[in-house]
Amino acid sequence: MHIESAQIQKEIQNHLGLKDENLLFDFNSIDGITKLNLITINPKHKQSFLFYSVTAHDKFEALN
Repeated sequence: MHIESAQIQKEIQNHLGLKDENLLFDFNSIDGITKLNLITINPKHKQSFLFYSVTAHDKFEALN
């Protein structure tokens, strides 16, 4: 499951055309629900932006 999650994260990164250091996958779990916040980081302006947010039953489902 961890390898598949890493592969999906890499696919998302490649699709967006961003480097590793410019994309953050922020996972939070509360009461059995996982929330994924996909955050982009602009190194030039030293700003971070919420690109996308989704809730799911687990990390793998959130990535899909």
